[in-house]
Amino acid sequence: MSGAVDRYNGMTDDKDDLPGDNMPRLARGPFPEEEALSWFARMTSGDAGESERAAFARWKSVPANAAAYEELDQIWGGLGSVFEPRDNVVAFKPKPRASVVFRRRAAGIAACVAVLGLTAQQYVDYWRYDAATRGSARATEKLADGSRIEMNTGAALDVDYGADARRVTLARGEAFFDVKRDPAKPFIIKAGAGEVRVLGTAFSVAREGDGARVTVIRGKVRVSSAGRSVDLVPNQQVRFDGGAPQAVRAVDADTLLAWSNGRLILRNRPLGEVLDAVDRYYPGAIVLTDAKAAKRRVDVVIHLDRIDEWVKTLQNSQDLTVRRFPGVLVLSAS
Repeated sequence: MSGAVDRYNGMTDDKDDLPGDNMPRLARGPFPEEEALSWFARMTSGDAGESERAAFARWKSVPANAAAYEELDQIWGGLGSVFEPRDNVVAFKPKPRASVVFRRRAAGIAACVAVLGLTAQQYVDYWRYDAATRGSARATEKLADGSRIEMNTGAALDVDYGADARRVTLARGEAFFDVKRDPAKPFIIKAGAGEVRVLGTAFSVAREGDGARVTVIRGKVRVSSAGRSVDLVPNQQVRFDGGAPQAVRAVDADTLLAWSNGRLILRNRPLGEVLDAVDRYYPGAIVLTDAKAAKRRVDVVIHLDRIDEWVKTLQNSQDLTVRRFPGVLVLSAS
């Protein structure tokens, strides 16, 4: 096949058009991703010759090849953003190095890069915290003093018990705290720019950007931010951001915090809004295709561990058709 044109869009088998002696010949076949690995190793080595760069340009002129190379380049470059400093995360930006071993094992290195990127993201999102929830999962954390933390979906926190105080840092999401009383060791939750201080009570803290929303169901808490403090008693809620706490408002804490007991209670809410709330706890996606049905106002009490049972009831009460696909639940008008 000497001189025959192959899938590199005009690249021939002439030796001068191929990578140098230290570069394995690119595997022919229907997988531009494999070729992209070899080209990436060579073109980032710093010693690619003019003929190699010309051959690379011809190879990359094929749209599928260009897309494969761009994707690999983004994966590699993305490692820098994965390791951007976040709180106690040390920045780490690996750079490609030229070596015969690297070039010969390009596919293996790319696999390691992907694993490293995934591992780093897992660390940033979950592993660096004492406790974290992912997806539709909730979790219960029992602390050494008998206090209990119910973590809602997407929550992450750290716990630090010292000699004079019990401290929790809520990094994201919402958590419900049922705190055992200990006057000698106040329980303090750091959330964004503020903190919540208690002795013994039950309440929720939900991160909202650089602030939080605090709701009390039992006892009394003190919320402090920007040098100002407010005290909350049962069925009261307050928000704060980077500034002082906002006005305290009355709420139905039992209803708002029902998720901490494994239920979701929604009164006189549009069905579309209800399904959005339920979707948070469902291990998959819930889609309602009927705009008219989405506007119907409903009252619901849902056991979060039995969402499928509730969907069956909803199907009958709202005259909906339910179709199940892998990872997706589709509701439509009958």
